[in-house]
Amino acid sequence: MTLDPVRTDVFDLEGLRETAGHDDQLVAEVIRLFVEDAPLLATAIDKAVAQEDRIALREATHALKGAAASLSAANVAAAAAALEVLAQSATPFTAASVLVERLGDDMSTLDRALRQAGAGGPAA
Repeated sequence: MTLDPVRTDVFDLEGLRETAGHDDQLVAEVIRLFVEDAPLLATAIDKAVAQEDRIALREATHALKGAAASLSAANVAAAAAALEVLAQSATPFTAASVLVERLGDDMSTLDRALRQAGAGGPAA
């Protein structure tokens, strides 16, 4: 499988390839898993915010932050980290709405970039 170039400001495809030993099948699998799992984590984050559940929010944001960091997806990792900090503080949950919106926007951009990167067909 070949991987198409992608915006480097969204995630670091070359860094991921280096981490995976230039195994494009492994890279594609990591991308596939993130694309599948990220929406579940986003749902957990939304639910935690709606229920003002700091423990669930910390767990979901921590998991998403780690997954995004493994792709060098700095914007998503930073947005998740900001929500994780909120979960660990006494900050009112009303402040979460802006952070959740930012995270959603960043995740949508990352999802499009990941799908684009993994859209290549078999290597010629």
